[in-house]
Amino acid sequence: MHKVSRVRVENFRCCANVTIELDTFTPLIGPNNVGKSTLLSALSWALEPASLGLNDFGDVNKPVQVEILATGLDATTVGRLDPGHQKKATQYLNNETILIRRTCDQPEAKSRVEFRDPKVASESDPDAWAVNPTGIWNAIKALFPSPIRIGAMVDAAEDASKNKSTTTLGQLIAEIAGDVTSQVAPTFKKLVDGISDQLSADGSARPSELTDFDQEASLALQDFFQGVSLKLHISCPSLSDLFKSGTLFLYDGNTKRPFTSMGHGAQRAVQMALVRVLADRQTRQGGSSQGTKLLLIDEPELYLHPNATYTLRDALRKLSASGYQVVFTTHSPMMVEEAVAESTAIVGKDASKGTFVRPTIKAAVANAIKSAPHQASHLFSLNHASEILFANKVIIAEGKTERRLLPELFREIRGASARSLGIATVSIDGVAGAAKTREILTSLGLESKIIADLDYAFRGAISAGWIQNTDSDIIQCKKLLKTLQATYGWKLDADGLPEGNKAMSAAAIFEGLARDSTAATAIKSLHQKLLNHNVWVWTRGAIEPHLGIASKKEHAFAQFLSDVKTNGARATISDYASVESCLSWMAS
Repeated sequence: MHKVSRVRVENFRCCANVTIELDTFTPLIGPNNVGKSTLLSALSWALEPASLGLNDFGDVNKPVQVEILATGLDATTVGRLDPGHQKKATQYLNNETILIRRTCDQPEAKSRVEFRDPKVASESDPDAWAVNPTGIWNAIKALFPSPIRIGAMVDAAEDASKNKSTTTLGQLIAEIAGDVTSQVAPTFKKLVDGISDQLSADGSARPSELTDFDQEASLALQDFFQGVSLKLHISCPSLSDLFKSGTLFLYDGNTKRPFTSMGHGAQRAVQMALVRVLADRQTRQGGSSQGTKLLLIDEPELYLHPNATYTLRDALRKLSASGYQVVFTTHSPMMVEEAVAESTAIVGKDASKGTFVRPTIKAAVANAIKSAPHQASHLFSLNHASEILFANKVIIAEGKTERRLLPELFREIRGASARSLGIATVSIDGVAGAAKTREILTSLGLESKIIADLDYAFRGAISAGWIQNTDSDIIQCKKLLKTLQATYGWKLDADGLPEGNKAMSAAAIFEGLARDSTAATAIKSLHQKLLNHNVWVWTRGAIEPHLGIASKKEHAFAQFLSDVKTNGARATISDYASVESCLSWMAS
């Protein structure tokens, strides 16, 4: 399917110079007032230009410019155009892409559209961009019909009850008009012919009231202009005229109610229900062969029940596979499913440069990890934690105990949920890749911290370069492990570190080391050194000894949380001071 793959916006409102990559289904997320809706408006303007006012110019002394890259324009797609349009479009094709830009030099001025000529190599060449080539815009309109733009706080009654080419109802009526016309046309023609015979000027069955008027008017005209007569002609509507007057009525039981009398939630529900109907019809019909229509929506989840939000998300996904390119803003993780988390655009705003778009998870992973299999592993882990996209800070945790219990303890001890403070917790399969995960999150503009078991200080932290293999505390702990091995029969590897077997896991050996009082000073020193790198390691080997639980099973978690609620966190947690310090560190 052909689509708009890239948009570059210059000097449009808060977008001084922003480039965003798009897919067939692209969520835009970010805080309020960072320019997400502005990006949608810029894209809509590039394809459906309107007059720009003073407030649309970031700098009134500079032009507004929006450049779009259309891709997927293969021979089959271009071949659907009529011959004249095909010829025009082919001139500017470059490897199945067309680069288009629209420019407006000053407020209220008419915009111009330009096409990049692939035959001209240099961008500085005056002929690199062809201005308003004759006929080419009609070809583009055939490939990308007028976008549907649904705002967050616009009049839902307008979109769901008015038949316009840019409203959802108008799109639906256009979808069904052809089918209905073919079915009712013969019957309609008979009815219209009968009425036309009575109302048209040449009708043979005109009522006496009309013929009397014709005679009276013609007679009066003779005093001014002899030899000319008048007949009143009343045109009958066509089927297309009738469809243009189509609207929507709501029935509450048997009571017909005006759309505007419904609450915002009901209005938005109807509006999005029409989007779902449009999606279902497109799916049944195998998509649109006429072109790719952009559906640009601000906060589609607004006013909707959570279950309805999931239903709407699925409907939008259907549309994106059926001839529509869907781009929407959202503040809801429910609108960002795992399959699209990697291509979600994170929009931010900076005081100096204005609106900007961060790299997607997919791009960040590819940049940080060159190995394809490892990329896939990290993508899977991060896509399953789409809440990180809505966070300001991410806690990278090794195990499910941290992910399951720390958010609950955070709320209980600190009096507010971690999420309310913009903190998300993500578990990865072991923390060996924690440093890479942090690198990825940093490129996404997210602060991150790592919570790990004690073994991380001896392995992952050394690999990351945060602790040296020759560190005195590492050497001291290895000596103690060797000494304790003789007493407890622990298995150590060639590097002198715990190695698990059927009798005892490596994690259990590290917990055994932490219980030995002679190791306390070195372990606390390692803990402090890693805090300088925003890494928290549990000084008792793992989180469970600090909490006072022996199992990682769900029933143990449930019992622990029940005890916390009944007896209080301080009375339930074995090492309350360390856990409280960890939670404070998370929030700092």
